[in-house]
Amino acid sequence: MLTTAQSPSVFGTSVPKRSLPTSFRRNDRRLVCRAAQGEPKETSDQNSNDSYAQIEAPVRDGIPDGGKPVSDRNWGQETLNPELKSDQWNPEKKILGTKVGIVDSLRFAGAVPEVANSRLAMLGFVLAVAGEAITGRNVFQQVQHAPGLVASIFVLFIVATLVPTVRGVPRKSFSFFTADAELVNGRVAMVAFFTLVVMSFYQGSYLGALGSWFS
Repeated sequence: MLTTAQSPSVFGTSVPKRSLPTSFRRNDRRLVCRAAQGEPKETSDQNSNDSYAQIEAPVRDGIPDGGKPVSDRNWGQETLNPELKSDQWNPEKKILGTKVGIVDSLRFAGAVPEVANSRLAMLGFVLAVAGEAITGRNVFQQVQHAPGLVASIFVLFIVATLVPTVRGVPRKSFSFFTADAELVNGRVAMVAFFTLVVMSFYQGSYLGALGSWFS
């Protein structure tokens, strides 16, 4: 039985509470691990001129680096393309009073690229598969048939992602539709869309190739 002077036993070894990787609490005679609540989450830095730190960091939990705060991430995001974060490249911040600059948002390490690419990959995969099922045209033939429509849809989605970002509005989470879930689904869609393009190029039909494989 534990006393106030003792620490919980882990695999038969007494470990001081402060050295445990996660916090523990006693609940109905059971030790309950609260690892999820102990994980740090990224926090917004409203004083930063970095679009990612202001917009994306607050809504991400496990992507990237297990939800570490922006200041603890070591993949060099803060130092990538520093000149593209300056007022010289983002004059609309002063002219229009936007929270975030357009160029800053669109740079490689900015707030928009991964989110926009994820959404475009999901959209592109669904439209390509649906289009081939309805018309019989593969993805290349669909683009050749209506290049203006395809380009307009993609530009519309990019603008729809960019506008809230420059206004300083982060992405929202609804139930299990979290910000991280969107990125995970988007990354899967990127791989799926790339596979669709390759199969359409070599086989002539994505759905036809799938049908021949499973027949």
